[in-house]
Amino acid sequence: MDKLDEKIIVELQHNGRQTNTEIARKLGVSEATVRRRIERLLVTGVIRVAALPDLAKVGYTTVALIAIQGKLQQLDNIADALAAHSNVHYLAQTAGRYDIIIWALFKSTKELADFLKHDLAAISGIERTETLINMDVQKRSLGWISA
Repeated sequence: MDKLDEKIIVELQHNGRQTNTEIARKLGVSEATVRRRIERLLVTGVIRVAALPDLAKVGYTTVALIAIQGKLQQLDNIADALAAHSNVHYLAQTAGRYDIIIWALFKSTKELADFLKHDLAAISGIERTETLINMDVQKRSLGWISA
């Protein structure tokens, strides 16, 4: 990865549907250079193509961050059980007050409540949770490079 790769990624983050020719013109390089670099970035797994839906428009009106404290010897099992759940879209084991943080999407607050009361409660080793419901998301980015 070099600066040109980073610039190409920034352009794709701004508009993933722009053509290689448009990117090349903006960056002052040939279309073939952009095409080869994007292909290499895709093949090596540095980037991937994905749609970023408007969650509310596709029915997910309840988004929650859930912080979890668990028994240390069971954290991997807890994480595996949570990762297998279709509503969980981000999971990280963390250092600090909580051991695991998840970002989960639900179609209603009732669906979230059912997840907390049934699915989460059924996972052995969880000692405490704290649920933060997103009221209004002002920025949502999956990229790592900013322009």
